[in-house]
Amino acid sequence: MKYFGSRDETTRQASLDEVDRSDLYVGIMGGRYGSGITEKEYLRARERKLPCFNYLKREDAIQTTARDATAKQTTQLKACQTFPATFPSAFFLADELAQA
Repeated sequence: MKYFGSRDETTRQASLDEVDRSDLYVGIMGGRYGSGITEKEYLRARERKLPCFNYLKREDAIQTTARDATAKQTTQLKACQTFPATFPSAFFLADELAQA
């Protein structure tokens, strides 16, 4: 998000605008749901029928401090983790992701 610079729209809208300008979608999910922007980006990409490449960080690679603090966010993240994943669907280290 820090690369967006100063914009009039919200972070969520700026992210969706970027999806609208894209030819494909790459989603990388770790241990936090956060504000739900990644989920909204994915749903927008599906609406636009973009090819979607989703990568999930393996559960055993997520440190406790890198997880959501609330049960609601944890539940929302679990729902996002049911999105169709790309092979390999899960990664432990960034190097594994780079080789995908």
